[in-house]
Amino acid sequence: MNIRGFTGSGECVAPQRTIDNDAPQPFRQELVDAVFQIAEQFPDEPQRFHRVLSQSIGLQPSGNPYGGYSMPLDGRLSRSEWPRVYDLICRLVPEFQRLGALDAYRENVNRLLSGNGIVWDLGADGLLHRAMPAVMQAQVMAVIRALQDPRFESTNRHLQDAINANDARPRRDRDVCANAYDAMESVAKVAYGLGTGTLGGALDEAQRREDLDRFTVGILRGLETLRHNRFGHGTTTPFGLKPAEVDFVYFTCLAGILLFSRLHLL
Repeated sequence: MNIRGFTGSGECVAPQRTIDNDAPQPFRQELVDAVFQIAEQFPDEPQRFHRVLSQSIGLQPSGNPYGGYSMPLDGRLSRSEWPRVYDLICRLVPEFQRLGALDAYRENVNRLLSGNGIVWDLGADGLLHRAMPAVMQAQVMAVIRALQDPRFESTNRHLQDAINANDARPRRDRDVCANAYDAMESVAKVAYGLGTGTLGGALDEAQRREDLDRFTVGILRGLETLRHNRFGHGTTTPFGLKPAEVDFVYFTCLAGILLFSRLHLL
């Protein structure tokens, strides 16, 4: 996996990006420094950023804080609930857009996120997205392109719900699996003109037409069984898939979407 080093030089190996339910204390302090490192390049902006950050974390801004504008924020941010730290990252996006410094802000933030082993990156859209290897990101983009056909409208809704759940803080694992599966099932039904029905029905038709190898069908039927027993509608068993298993379900469903969308075009 090719990710940014903490220094950006490529000489420092970043830790595994596994933190998605916390905002580590070093990261909080480094974030404040990174914000003011840019803000201080513009006249009067440090005072404005002090006011915006203070109000965003429930701190009464002072006119001329002792020790500088960033000093009071360090202590309060260290005691804030961890989701608010990431909310703050997004809140500052329009402020840096206003200054024409969004690229510099994203570079600073993403370097800190990677260096602290945090699973999100700040995108050009101003939102935090779960970081993933380039090949997997390419798969997501390929799926989005494959679903441009208006007949895949319902698939797109399920896919966007899956992407949003995957990017959520923390990730909503069951929603990731359920919506990714629903997206795959939806495109499979379109591919075989089923209208209503299930993935199982599409697989029956694929076997009848000899569109898919039996082992490919077996993999997809296994995923169907997993869905019925672990994250389907009406499931009574508590959701217990491990994070790596959630990744497996998510990307297998994306691969299934590509498979059925290409069958649709044959």
